[in-house]
This record gives sequence, structure tokens and C-alpha cells, in this order.
Amino acid sequence: MAIVRMNKFTLIAFEASKNKLLKKLQAFGEVEFINLQSKRLEEENEALSFLQEDTLDSSAKDIEDILSKLRSAIEFLKNYVPKESALKALKEGIPTLTYEDLKEYGNEKHWINTISFLKSKAERLNAIDNAVSKLRSELDALYPWKNFDIPFTDLEGMKNVVYYIGTIPLQNENNLNSELDKNFPNSYLEVISRDTNSAYILVFAHKNESREIEAMIKTFEFSEVKLNYTKKPEAIINDINKQLNSLLKEKPSIEDELKAFADKLTDLERAYEYYENKLLRYRQSENFLKSNKTVVISGWVPEAKTEVLESYVKDVTGNHYFLDFSEVKEEEIDDVPIMLNNNKIVKSFESITAMYSLPKYTGIDPTPLLTPFYMIFFGMMVADLGYGLIVTLAALFVLNKFNLEEKTENFVRFFFYLGISTAVWGAVYGSFFGNLVQLPALINPNKDIFSVLYLSLGFGVLQIFVGLFIKAYVLIRDGKPLDALYDAGSWIITLVSIGLMAAFNLAAAKYTMILGMLLIVATNGRQAGSLGARLGGGLYALYGITGYIGDLVSYTRLMALGIAGGSIAGAMNLIMSYFPGVSIYIIGPLFFAAVQIFNLLLSLLGAYVHTCRLQYVEYFSKFYEGGGRPFTPFKMINKYIKIK
Repeated sequence: MAIVRMNKFTLIAFEASKNKLLKKLQAFGEVEFINLQSKRLEEENEALSFLQEDTLDSSAKDIEDILSKLRSAIEFLKNYVPKESALKALKEGIPTLTYEDLKEYGNEKHWINTISFLKSKAERLNAIDNAVSKLRSELDALYPWKNFDIPFTDLEGMKNVVYYIGTIPLQNENNLNSELDKNFPNSYLEVISRDTNSAYILVFAHKNESREIEAMIKTFEFSEVKLNYTKKPEAIINDINKQLNSLLKEKPSIEDELKAFADKLTDLERAYEYYENKLLRYRQSENFLKSNKTVVISGWVPEAKTEVLESYVKDVTGNHYFLDFSEVKEEEIDDVPIMLNNNKIVKSFESITAMYSLPKYTGIDPTPLLTPFYMIFFGMMVADLGYGLIVTLAALFVLNKFNLEEKTENFVRFFFYLGISTAVWGAVYGSFFGNLVQLPALINPNKDIFSVLYLSLGFGVLQIFVGLFIKAYVLIRDGKPLDALYDAGSWIITLVSIGLMAAFNLAAAKYTMILGMLLIVATNGRQAGSLGARLGGGLYALYGITGYIGDLVSYTRLMALGIAGGSIAGAMNLIMSYFPGVSIYIIGPLFFAAVQIFNLLLSLLGAYVHTCRLQYVEYFSKFYEGGGRPFTPFKMINKYIKIK
């Protein structure tokens, strides 16, 4: 219904015109290229075999290097430039530039010096961080020895005395001391300091006993420490602290310099955008084929845009080109990209279709067919006038005050329409933040629950039959009227007959039901080979009637969620009414706001998920087959700015 018709195009032009052509096509933004280099290897494309594969422009590597430098500079600078508030960014949106204006930012004078400056500052900050880390590690190692009152190097050079300096577990200190006194009376142990786990010790011994003492202290888990400093530990600690303070003062001054480069960040981002789009153009060559002087390009373009495409090609090449358009062939159907074209309301619901699967090119777009049901079902599940007004007004405020991208705008508009539906159903049920205000209700779900149940089931019956009629329409459209009768008509006859028997006890409906069932058994296994297999397939298909019963029961969730949300809101209001004295005026509003916001968010999430389920499982299963891939045109990348 709303699938954009596509044409395949083949363009042959002189190689010298390629770069200008790609610039024009990128600005056009309505063309998706076909990879001819992979097609050339296929047997059915022998006509392409004499052509060579086009290659990436040699300057692409230089652009990749530039982009790498710009990306690193942007990511580094963003850490120091004050960030714009999210609300302000949404309100202003991303800036807009023409491509010619953007091209100016590709000039090195706008960014080369900035990158050099940022690189030097990054290296210095990195050196400071490494130095600080190293100095702090030294401090950690020296701190337990701060009370050692001579330089460590003074311990060297003793003729008849050896020393051992290191740590042992705290619990081994007394035992080590006892063993030294007992077995080595000429030794001496001094504890320099202790912490929760270790004792930091110095042991002196006679050289003649060094082997025995070394072996013995190791049994007490002695761990040697090597400290080669020519000053006392306390003096070294003071020197290190001075170095640390100097480095830690230097770092904020560099960061202040970087904060002043906020305007340079914009220049870097625009330069990045320019080169990224340029590289994207170069990379398209990997889709093309060429001869000595010509380039062959093929792709998809919306049928309505073929004349515009040809005018652009003519602008660039004059009359020196060959351009051919062809309609989609049957063997190309699976390859055609899908683009949907709907009005503003239906477009807001395209994300629901895309989340399931886009239609095939020969299929139908289910978005217009699910939109009214989605709005009705969502509204029934939330069903509160207060909640609906909040969602609608919030969405309206965002749409009017913020400069949103198209995808975000469609998402907000999606909730705008759902908010309206929620408010309408809230008025039908007489619900305003639960029972905060007693409104006149067309249907009171607390007193007339069966009316809500019948309404839910009625919408379910309607959607199921709409799905079956759509299936019949698609089969008739494709020239398969008998298939429409067998696969859709037989079920419509059977289900309508069952409904008439259940509701009005019509005797005649019994015969039409039997006719419908026989038709199902006789035809729904017709793809099988033998008669027995066909009848078996038909009987199995008839068993699928239980699936319709399950589908119908699924629609009771419209009742369940609608009543649950209102009941939770009402229960919270009841709790609030029990607040004693003046607390109802102090704590009450805060409690009301918190629980109502929680219930609103919970209701919105539940309605979103369960409404999607009804579309995907109960509705789409009757008529819809996805399998399409989205149209991904070659166009400008708009990451930091919007390019005209």
C-alpha cells in the first residue's frame, strides 16, 4: 500500500566525471548502489566479466589518517570543554551548513595547528599522570621506612657485618626475634615500623653466619626490600611530595587552557564531517566496475525520482553518459530495498513495523493497517484521562520547543497520538488519575466489567477478521482467487458460522460451519503429494481453530491492563486519603506525584509491549510476511551538523 516503487538504474560515464557525479548523488541522497563487483563473479552476469573492478582512490588512505587524527583530537578535547546541557542541545538541534561552507573547514588552516597543540597537551598530561603514578608508588614503598634515620646506601661497605632489610608477617615478629636471640646472639633486629599485616625490619649479623641467618629468616616469610637512595627516607619523601605538588598544580593549568578551546571543537567536528563524507564517496568505488576510460554504476532509485536523477547526471556529464532505467524483475524482488511512504500519522507508527520486519517488495505495508488498532488498544490499556493529557501535552511541548531529528520527532509524535487515545479511553471509563475526580463514565470498568470484556473480545474479533480479509485481498491481487477462498475464505466462513451459532443459535449457521470446515480439510493440505497426505494436512490445519480461540483470549489483556492501571491509581489515592492531619497537605502531594508517575510509566511500558504482541502474534500471523530490507541510500553523514 505504501511501499515506494523502485527502479533499477545502470549508468555509464567517463571515469573523469566520477568524483563530481558522486558529489551530486550524495547530495541527492535517493540512490542505493548495487555491488557490481560481486555481481560480476556470478554466472548469469557474463556480460560484466570483461570489465575491471574499480578501486579505492589512492588519497583515501590519507583521508583515513586525517580522520583518525581528528577523531582522537575531538574525543580528547571533549573531556575538557564544558558540555552543553541536554535540554539546550535538543532545543537548538544540530547546526545546518551548506556543503560549500563545510568544505571550507576541510582546509588545514582550520585544524592542523589545533591538532598539534592538543597532541602536545595530551602527551604532557599523559606524562604527568605517569609521573604522578610512579611517584605515588615510590611514596607507598618509602613511607613505612620514614623513621629510618640514615641513608640506605650507608649500610653498604661494612667489612664483617651483613644486613637484611625487608618485611615479615606481623605474627612472625616475636618468633623471629626469639630465634635470633637463641641461635645467633651476635645478631641484631630492629623493627622500623608496623602496619596491620607486616613488620618492616632491619637485621644485622656477622658475615660468617650469613648463610645460616638468611636461611632461617626465610622460614619466617621474610621478603627482601631493595631501596637504593643516597638520602634519608624522610628527606626523599619530602622531595617526592614537592615534585607531586608541582605536577598536580601543572595539570589544572593545562586543563584550563583546554577549556578555552571550546570554539576549536566546533572547527574539528566540521572538518571531521567534511572528510568523513569525502571518504564515504571514495569508498563507493568498491561497488563499481570500469573499463579503460569509463565507469559502470548500478543501483536502486525511487521511481518518482528517476527524472531528477537523470537531470543531475546530465548536469555533471553533459550528454556524455548512458543511463538506463528498468522495472523490478521477478528474480530481483528479494534484492529490492524497501522504502515506506505514509502520511504523518501513519509514519509515526512505522517503527512498530520495522521492529518486526519490513515487508517484501511485492507485499503490503501493514503500518496503515495496524495504526488504528494500535492506537485503540494502547488507549484501552492505559485508559486514564489524566495520564493521556500528561503524555499528549508533554509530546506537544517537545515537538514545538525542540529541534528534533526526523527519527526522534516521529517517536515523540507516536506518543502524542497514543496520549490522545489514552485520554479518550480515560473519559470513556471515567478515570482521572484513578478515582481522584469522579467523572461521568460511559462504561464503568469497576461495575460493568463484562461490558469491558465484551468490548475487548469484539475488537479482537474485528482485528482477526480484518487480517483474514487482507490476506484474501493480497491473494486476489496476486491473481490467486482460489487460494484466497481456500486459505482465507474457508476460515472466514467457519469462524463467522461459529460466531452466529454462539451468539444467536442460528440453525443454518451449523451447515455453513460444516461447509467451511470441509473446505479447510479439503484444501489446506493441497501442497502435499498424495491424497492421504493432503487430507492429513487439511485435518491438521483444521486443528488450528484452537489457535484462533487462543488468539481471541489474548485480547482480554485489553480489559486486564486497563482495569489494573486504574485500580492501582485508585488504591494509591485511597492510601493518601488516610494521611493524618496536615500531613496530607505536606506529604500528600509528593506521595501522589511519585506514585502516579510510577504508575504512568508502568502503564505505558505494559501497554507498549502488550499492544505490540497483539499486532505481531494475533494480527500479523493472519496475513503478513516480512523479509524486506530497508532502503539505505548513499547520502550525507550528518553526525555533528546537518548538511544542506
